[in-house]
Amino acid sequence: MALSGRIRDELKARLETQMGFLLVDAHDRYLGLPAIAGRSRSDLFHNIRGRFWGKINWWNEKLLLRLGKAC
Repeated sequence: MALSGRIRDELKARLETQMGFLLVDAHDRYLGLPAIAGRSRSDLFHNIRGRFWGKINWWNEKLLLRLGKAC
């Protein structure tokens, strides 16, 4: 969990010990994407598009193999 710099250190320590939160300075990634995105959003989503099309191609190949075996 990342907290504002305005929160007192005592409160941060209490949250960490009593609630079991792991405190960090900043999050590098959120849901697999960088937490802070610059101007180039196409670079940011390039990896996601590649993984998506990889899955689609894998499904198509698997479907074609099943159809070939059925005939």
